[in-house]
Amino acid sequence: MTGKTNKIEMVIGLAMGSLAGHEIVVAERLIAKEPELAEVYELARQLLSAKDVRREAEVGHALKNLSSQLFRDYIRNLKGGIPTGITVFDSRDLPVPRGIRRPTVDTRGLRYKLGDLDVELAFYPTTVDSCELIGQVSGLDGPGPLTVTLEGGSEVHTTETDQFHLFRFPRIPVTEYRLILQRNDAVLGTIEISL
Repeated sequence: MTGKTNKIEMVIGLAMGSLAGHEIVVAERLIAKEPELAEVYELARQLLSAKDVRREAEVGHALKNLSSQLFRDYIRNLKGGIPTGITVFDSRDLPVPRGIRRPTVDTRGLRYKLGDLDVELAFYPTTVDSCELIGQVSGLDGPGPLTVTLEGGSEVHTTETDQFHLFRFPRIPVTEYRLILQRNDAVLGTIEISL
C-alpha cells in the first residue's frame, strides 16, 4: 500500500468512527494539511450520514473507488500542462438505497471539477456498444460557446455548446475518451473518461 492510500484509508476510518487515540489526531492533522483529503473526508461523512438507507460495505466500497479516482485525477494534474478534470461524482460507484429498484436503462452520471469550471456528464445507452453523451459546463466567465472535442481511439467527435453551455454527442462507441474543452482555440482543460 502506498503512503497516499494509507492516508485515504485513515481519513475514511475517521469518518466511519473506526479510529482510536493517536490515529484520530493524525487523521485530523492530515485533513487540516491536505485539501484533497478534506474533500475525501467530507464525501465519506456525507455518505455515511445516510447509513440508514445504504449498506455499510457498499458505502465503504463506493468511498474507496471515488477516493482512488480522485487521487488518480489529482496526480494527473500535478504533472503540469493542460488542467485535467478531477472526478467528484460517479453514479456507477454509489450503492442504490434499499427499497429502490435500479433503473431499467443503465444510465451513468459523472461530475468533474476543472479549475473553476464544473462539468456534468450523463451517458445513456443507445445500443449494446454505443451511448449518447449529454454534458453541461458551468462556472464560465462571459458568454460564448465552447468547442467540445471527444477523442477516443481513431474516433474524433466535435461539437459546440449552446447558450446554456450544454452539448451532446448523439451516438458514440463505448470506449475510453479524452474530452477537450476549448474557447477561442485556447484549451481550458481535458477530462479522461472510461465508459
